Amino acid sequence: MDIAIELLQQQSDGGTERIALTSNTISLNGFDCLIDKYLKPMTRVRMAIDLSHYKPNGRRLNPVDRHVQLEAIIVRTEEMRVDGGKMYHTAFFFDNLPDRVKETITRIIKSKEDE
Repeated sequence: MDIAIELLQQQSDGGTERIALTSNTISLNGFDCLIDKYLKPMTRVRMAIDLSHYKPNGRRLNPVDRHVQLEAIIVRTEEMRVDGGKMYHTAFFFDNLPDRVKETITRIIKSKEDE
């Protein structure tokens, strides 16, 4: 289950850097992914998660649940070599997941298990 995630990282000049990620390990605790940029552990980040193409139990998600914005904390960043290049295995922890998002992720995970 690949999930498109966009990190919205605040810059020192007040701007926002957008970093596109993909993860297939999302849970109610968080997710991990490979990324080509180092992100400092224990940093809080905002993100937008696109769940629009999931159809738990064959039904499309409510429009409100298709695109969610939330925060997470980077809890691990490990440098790796992948195909001769440097990548970072990065883990994110959801410390304040809204109930509605918890319910949506639970339905997606359950429908994946039932496949």
